[in-house]
This record gives sequence, C-alpha cells and structure tokens, in this order.
Amino acid sequence: MASMVVGSASPWLRSRIIPEVAHPIFRQSSSSSLHYRPRNNRAFSLFRRRLSFSISASSVNSSLPPPTPDKKKKRVVDDLGQVRVRFAPSPTGNLHVGGARTALFNYLFARSKGGKFVLRIEDTDLERSTRESEEALLHDLSWLGLHWDEGPGVGGDYGPYRQSERNVLYKQYAEELLKSGHVYRCFCSNEELEKMKEIAKLKQLPPIYIGKWADASYEEVEVELAKGTPYTYRFRVPKEGSLQIDDLIRGEVSWNLNTLGDFVIMRSNGQPVYNFCVTVDDATMSISHVIRAEEHLPNTLRQALIYKALGFQMPCFAHVSLILAPDRSKLSKRHGATSVGQFREMGYLPQAMVNYLALLGWGDGTENEFFTLEQLVEKFSIDRVNKSGAIFDSTKLRWMNGQHLRSLPSEELTKLIGEHWKSTGILTESEGLFIEVLSLSIFLLNLLYFNFIQTTSEFWVSDEMLCVIFAEVVQLLKDGIDLIPDSDKALSNLLSYPLYATLASPEGKPVLQDGLPEVAASLLATYDSGELLGALEEGHAGWQKWVKSFGKSLKRKGKSLFMPLRVLLTGKLHGPDMGASVLLLHKAGSSNVVAAQAGFVTLDDSPEGKPVLQDGLPEVAASLLATYDSGELLGALEEGHAGWQKWVKSFGKSLKRKGKSLFMPLRVLLTGKLHGPDMGASVLLLHKAGSSNVVAAQAGFVTLDDSPEGKPVLQDGLPEVAASLLATYDSGELLGALEEGHAGWQKWVKSFGKSLKRKDFQTHITVSARKLWSQSSIEER
Repeated sequence: MASMVVGSASPWLRSRIIPEVAHPIFRQSSSSSLHYRPRNNRAFSLFRRRLSFSISASSVNSSLPPPTPDKKKKRVVDDLGQVRVRFAPSPTGNLHVGGARTALFNYLFARSKGGKFVLRIEDTDLERSTRESEEALLHDLSWLGLHWDEGPGVGGDYGPYRQSERNVLYKQYAEELLKSGHVYRCFCSNEELEKMKEIAKLKQLPPIYIGKWADASYEEVEVELAKGTPYTYRFRVPKEGSLQIDDLIRGEVSWNLNTLGDFVIMRSNGQPVYNFCVTVDDATMSISHVIRAEEHLPNTLRQALIYKALGFQMPCFAHVSLILAPDRSKLSKRHGATSVGQFREMGYLPQAMVNYLALLGWGDGTENEFFTLEQLVEKFSIDRVNKSGAIFDSTKLRWMNGQHLRSLPSEELTKLIGEHWKSTGILTESEGLFIEVLSLSIFLLNLLYFNFIQTTSEFWVSDEMLCVIFAEVVQLLKDGIDLIPDSDKALSNLLSYPLYATLASPEGKPVLQDGLPEVAASLLATYDSGELLGALEEGHAGWQKWVKSFGKSLKRKGKSLFMPLRVLLTGKLHGPDMGASVLLLHKAGSSNVVAAQAGFVTLDDSPEGKPVLQDGLPEVAASLLATYDSGELLGALEEGHAGWQKWVKSFGKSLKRKGKSLFMPLRVLLTGKLHGPDMGASVLLLHKAGSSNVVAAQAGFVTLDDSPEGKPVLQDGLPEVAASLLATYDSGELLGALEEGHAGWQKWVKSFGKSLKRKDFQTHITVSARKLWSQSSIEER
C-alpha cells in the first residue's frame, strides 16, 4: 500500500481518494488523503525548510536520504490481474551480470505467475546509446534463454518499446501535468541554480531547489516566454508529510517529503527526464510489478509522486540487492569479467550462468544448488529473495558450469567441443575433416605397426570415424573440464606422451624405482605375442580380462599394477580412465586414423608412403624388431659408423633387399620420414643420445627440409659436419673436451672448425643437436 499524508490547514485544497472505487494499491483508511497546494502567493522564505539528514555510506548514490524500512512489515504479492513485468536496460554498454540477474528475476516471476515479460529499451541518453549496444543486449538475453513476450523484434500492444520513439507520449503527459498545476515552468539559468546551491551549502541546508518560479504569476511567465527564455518543467513536491511504499522484498519503506525539492521532468531542450519517462512507460504499458536493483530505490519517491499526480495505478515494487565483489564492494571491471558477453566468450554455458545468477540472493529453502531454467520457473518466489548483498564468486560459477557441462547429453557436448575446436583451428574443413597435430607416444607407434610417416601437420579422418572417435574423446575428457576451452589442454594431455618428464618428476621417481623396467619388458612381451592387441580387439571386457591376467603374471595388483601401466601406456601419472584411453587410441590406429601426432599420417594416406607400405613394410618391421630384440642392432650401433654399415648389409641380405627397396622401408621405420639427412648418421646420433640418458622430445622434431631457417643449413653440407661430429664423439675427443668445461668446449670448437676449414660453424652443430633433442633439453644440458 502506498499513501501520502500532508497537513490540512486552510487554504489547502484537499483531493480525497475514495477507497471503494480505488485500486487496491491506493486503498487507505477513510481518513487517509492526498493534499496538494496550487500556490498563488510568494510569501515564503527561500529556505523555509531546515533539514538535518546524512547520506548513507551505501552503494546507492542519490541526493536523497536513505528510506526508512519497517522490518516488521513485508508486502504480500497483490492479485492485480495479469502479471506484467519489464526489464528496461540502457543500451550504453554490455549487459552486466547485475542487469542479467534483474532480467532473470523478472522473467522467472512472470513465468511463475503466467504473466508477460516485457523488454523496453531506455535509450534517452542520446550521446551514449548505440544500436550496437542494443543488439548486444538482445543477443545476451536470447543466449541466456530469457525470451521476451513484448519488445524489440517481437512487438506487442503497448509499443513502441524504445523510449526514443515515445517522445510524443511524454510531452502529452507533461502538458497534462502543467495544466493540472502539478508542474510549472522554471526559467532559472544554470548560474542561478549554482548560486542557490552555494547559498544552501553556506547555510548547511541540502542542495534542493527552492521553488523560485513555483508561484510565478501568469504575467511573469508570459514575459519570459515572449523573450524566448529557456525553461524546464518542474514537479511541485508537497513540503510536508511523508510517503511510504510496501516493497515486496524490503517491507515498508518511507521518505519524508521535505527531503525532496521540486524536480525536473522535462529539460529545456524538450527531452524528458528518466524518472518521468519510466513512470509514464510503466503506467501506459500496464506494468503490474517493478522488480529492479536497490540503487533505484531513491527514484521510487519521485516516480510515486508522478503516478499519483497523473492518476495512474501504482505498481508493486521489489528492489533486489546489489551484486558484490568478494571484498564486499560493488562488483566492477576491476574484479575481472563482469558482463554476460565476457563469460560467454570464456566458454561458460548459458544454463550455468542462469543457475548461478538465480542463486545470488535467492534459494528454494533446500540445499539444492543445481537448477534448470524450467525448474527455476517452477520454484521461484519473490518472497524468498534476500535483501542483503550477494557475493559474486567466480570459482563457484566455474564449478557450477562444470556440473552443467557434464550433465549435457553426449551428442550436445560433442557438438559444442567440435564447434570450439573448429573456431580455434584444431578442427578444419578442407576436402574433409582434419585434426591438427598434437602428440603421440613412441610406444603407440609400435602399437600401431609403425604404420606412420611424418609428412604434414594434418591428417584426414572420415566423417563417420570422426563422429565415433569424438564421442569417445568427449566422454574421456568431460570429467576433467569445467569450461569448453579446457578441452584444448585436456585433449593435448590425453594424446601426449610425456614419459621422460613424468619419470623425472618427484611423483614419477618412485614409480621408476618400483620395477618399472620389468613391467615395461613384460608389456612389450605381451604386445609381441599378440595378446594385448587381441584383448583390445574385444573392447572393454577384453581389456579388463587382460589387465587381470597381466597383473597376476607379475604378482601385482592395485596401485602397484595400475600406476606403472598408466605411466607406460599414457606417459602420465594421472588422467582419464586408462582403459578407455588405450582402447580409443587403438581404435583410431586400427581405423587408419592417427591420434593427433606432430606431423604423422598413415602411410595409406600418403601418395609417396603408400607404395612403401605395400612393399612388405610389416615384414621389414618384424625383422627389424627381431634384430633389435636379439641385440644385434644395438651391438652394431655400439661399433659406430662401421658397425652400422656392416649391419645394414647383413640385414638387407637376410631380406634379399638392397638399394631403395631396403633403405626406404628402413628410413620410414627408424625415422618416421621418407626423406632426410644421412640415415646412418641420424640413427647413430639418436643411439648416442639415448645411451647418454638424453630423451628425444618428439614434439620438438621437424625436418630441416620443412624449416625456412633450417633448409639452408641442410644444404650447406650438414651431413658432412654430422659425420665429423660423430667421429670426434666416437674417438672420445668431444667428451674429453666437455669434461674440461667451457674452456675445453671452446678449444674443441676451434680445433673442430679448423679440421673442417669452417668458421662460425657452431650453428650447424646446434641445429644438428636440435634435430635430436628439444630446444629446452639442449639448453639445460
């Protein structure tokens, strides 16, 4: 209930509201009256109202003192016919989360009452309002699922729905108030108004307008009009009494009328002021409930006076608390992302945003925190909205987004992640679907029959197989991600094989020391026998059976079995389900789909590689593994270049192969490439690196042929330098120099350059090394 009471001493004109015919919002006791005075004399003091009040140190900025709430009283939602609420943003920037929550509460209230949700654009700030901001607001609301029943793009019976298109209506009602005496023309200049403020300040009075033109005669006004003096329309405010409203959230709130001077409703340029526009719009659009932020609470006094002066029905008011930062200050840009658009770009889901915003000041009375929009509509009640400030916790929002993400149907989540990967370039479309390179383990290369060749940074995947693999990838990844962009790192982690880094870590060392080499040997043995591959062909049941049998053979179980298995098969200590990961990679391999490796594609898909594959590559691979297992290949490599040459000749003879028929499959199997530097020198250097406890970081490999900077180095006699480098290594000269430290290194470099008749050749050595190790590894060593 809203009422206004003013002193009744003569010659005041009394205008009484008849309770029997008034709207319920106006009904009062029979003695309640509304009084106003059409002033016709100027016998009053310029500063007739001496006031004492203080501005509350709250987040509400206003020249008015804070209203006085009655904590004991709280209004009940009245039955005013059809519920009509509105959200009225200004298109001067992005939709803030505070505005989004206000829109949400209006939407939920309307839907829960079977009412209408109206969207109105308050674009009277012509300098700051833009159509781009308006379109962004509409897009954000639609993305959140807050679809309006009336408003821009939808229409309705109460349009237009932009304030800039309603000026004729505002002028009509301003003239009506002028004729009724509630409004008068004020011809005060800006200089006069400033002087009034200064005088008020000296007298320690509030800076309110003193009403200089409130009682001007008809003749005085006509003189100023004839001179063309600019004027504003000011609303006459009763100088005594009080006004109170029953706020649906805050209970009874009251103001003393002597705290408010006569305020402007129409500027001198003909533009209406915010409070006047809002009142006319809400009344003419039959808005039944005004649900808005508490910073608008001081505006309610002015709006209520305008409602009464025009004879409009007063809506119910509900002022929700502000959203605060963790430090309890008003949430702003300095606290990070604050707009809906920013959170959308960060990968948040609309249903998670809606769920979280609803809980900022509202709850259903249970411990449940997970709600869909439909469930919120069903459970929402304005009575359960809290009037204290709500803290915005970005960590809680991220957690909630993860909950909603994992609850999505597999097909929808797969689609979202697929669209994200397309936008970031992980997925591209060019004569089919491609997956950008990531990483693959050396062990998995063995697991997939060495059926790979390093040629490009992409590989082709059939649409059908892509759907199957993606669906399984998503199921593996979803438990470890809270935001869609998290899937980038999760996928990289899933397909990478950081074995060296894992075993070098504090967590990995105990695994290494707990018989990891023995487990690795047994794992390779079960692979060679075909037992592991056979189990993988049977799917999850086969995998489970194999793991049980493998653990039994090693007399291991639990962590003692699964930790070394995970490390060997995935290169990591933690991650998605190990069995599901291995099965997925096996499926990708057996379907001629490479699970994202830096430059690896199936030989089947390479025009140059296919003939190599068809020319008995699996047989060569089997013989190569056999000579490796027997120790013959390693023994030859220990003898250096001469030993390598001798082994190659013997290996070719055993296969009845020579020339290209021998060297091409050997190059592919040992280097993963069709072309490159001298194969023997490369293999020997890799062997030396391996036996020196230097692990080759696969993600760092590129062919010098494919490197703009590396190609000139390759063409400038790099193989000869590499051969000499191996020779000085075999002789022990290089190692001896390194033992002497930096001085020994400098001396060796000078001598090595002299023997090659080269200067500034350190680049060749560095590039050669970087072919084998990652940049970080060589710098560390």
